[in-house]
Order: sequence, then structure tokens, then C-alpha cells
Amino acid sequence: MAEHGTTRSRPDRTIMTYTGKIVHPLAITAADIDIHDIAHALAMKCRYTGHCQRFYSVAQHCVLMARWDKMPGPAPWRLMHDASEAYLPDIASPIKGRFPIMREAEARIQAAVAERFGLPPFESVYPDVHIADTWLMIWEGRNNMDDENRSAVWWRLDAPAHVLDHNFWSWEPAKAEKLFMKEAACQLGL
Repeated sequence: MAEHGTTRSRPDRTIMTYTGKIVHPLAITAADIDIHDIAHALAMKCRYTGHCQRFYSVAQHCVLMARWDKMPGPAPWRLMHDASEAYLPDIASPIKGRFPIMREAEARIQAAVAERFGLPPFESVYPDVHIADTWLMIWEGRNNMDDENRSAVWWRLDAPAHVLDHNFWSWEPAKAEKLFMKEAACQLGL
């Protein structure tokens, strides 16, 4: 079958972003990073590779992590912790670990994000941000996955009441993008 249109492999291995930038995800620079691209792309991506009861975007997840009180890690990095997903495909965590190139690409993108927005290196805050991410994942799983018996190991983990006591709701992509931009203005001084 002949390739056509956007299915053809780009010889320069670049992608076009929402704002029209041409970037190489495996060699991204701080100059390539645009908060509008991040907000839009994350608002359009559903968490859990789409395997949830209601659409729930990566952007909403990031905004909630940044906004909720008593979450470990600095709020700017809680907002931007998944920024690399704006430039890379979504690969489920159990599979992603088998592809070192994905971990390397994520690290390069997060370093570019840190440089672009004047944040400390991501690896310096990762342990605390990862705890916040895990707490929110438990809340998301308990409220938006079809697992009545909570048989999935991570739903059975404990998270603080200040996380678990929140009611679940889902934002449409346009709202998630708008609220991500609003939070970015607050957290990143944009």
C-alpha cells in the first residue's frame, strides 16, 4: 500500500506542533518549547491510554496536581511534570520502561522545559513530584476506572484524605487547555 499524506515518514524526524513549530522530539531545545503547544497537546490527550470511564486529560491531571494543597514537590513542576507528553506519543508506563529511548527523550524534553521556564532540574524534584503523581493516580483510579473490586494494585495503595476526599469531575479539552494556561501564568510567571 502506498504511503500518502501524513502517514509518510518525515526524513528529518520532526513533528509539527499546535502552534506550527517544526521540532525534533529527540533533539528538542528550550527554544522549541511553547506553553501553548504543551497546554493544547496535553488537553487533547486522555490519561490511561483512554481506558477510563470518562475523558480525563493529562492537562487536567497536571492542573489538579499543581492546585491541590499539601501535595509534595514544587507546584510549577507538579504542573509541568508531564510536559514531555506534549512532544511524544502516549505509551503506557509498563511498556515505556522497556524503551530506553523514550526515557532519554523524556529527560531531554524535561531539561528543555526547565531551561525554558527557569525551573530547577526535574530530577532534583522528581521524588516529591512522583509521590504527588501517585496520590493523584490513586484518586483517578478509584473514581474513573471500571474496577469495582479495586483489583488493580495501585488503587489499593493509600493516599491522604486531602486527595481522596475530592469529588471527581472531568473537563472538556478546551476547558482543560484554558485552565492549564491560567495555571501556567500563575506558576511560571507567564
